[in-house]
Formats: sequence, C-alpha cells, structure tokens
Amino acid sequence: MPDIKDIKPLVEIPDLSLYGVIFFALLIVISLAVVIYNIIYKFLHDKKRRIRRAVLKKLKEVDFNNPKKAAYEITKYGRYLIHDDKSRKIFEEILPLLERYKYKKEVDENLSRKVIRYYYLLVEAVDE
Repeated sequence: MPDIKDIKPLVEIPDLSLYGVIFFALLIVISLAVVIYNIIYKFLHDKKRRIRRAVLKKLKEVDFNNPKKAAYEITKYGRYLIHDDKSRKIFEEILPLLERYKYKKEVDENLSRKVIRYYYLLVEAVDE
C-alpha cells in the first residue's frame, strides 16, 4: 500500500466547557447572594418602619385626662420619632412647656392649649 499523504495528525481541540460551568456557577452564587441581601435589607428596613408606625400610633393616642402621664408619653415617644430639623425644633419648644407637668407629685391643672397645639404640630411633623 502506498503512503497516504492526505491524512493529518490528530489536533487537540481546546475544551472550555469547564470554564463555562465555573462562570455560570459563580453567576448563580452572586445572584443568590444579591437576592438574599435584598430580602434581609427589606426585612430590617421594614422592621424599623413598623416600630416607627407603632410608636406614632401610641403618640397619637395620648390621653390628655392625666396631664402628668401625657407629658411623659409625649416626651418619650416624641424623642423617638424626631427625624428632621422641623420636628426637632417643635420638640425642643414643647419640652420646657411639659416640665411644668412632669415633676410634681400631683398635677391639678389640665394641659394648656399651647401645649396641645405644639403636640398636634409635633404629631403632624413626625407623621410626614
């Protein structure tokens, strides 16, 4: 048989499928990490919002029949809810007015109209 000259030797074909699998695996892991991070972030952010809503609800339900308790509750809940300069300014203006009702054993007078007006301004400012 004569020598066959048209047959070429075997050529090595580069196989990149392993790199493709690694790339897609990393892509899936990164995507899952981003999704899990977003879920956790939303849960924690939502938790803060729920707490804020609950405190705002308590601030709106302050009972003015007991002025001493009302003064303490307005101070407590208002301090938690202030978040900007407007609400901080209103809160700082209402604090000295509430001092008159706080530190006495018995409070005979009701909350003044000025205190109640500032209270409603505070509720409106923190409700935004």
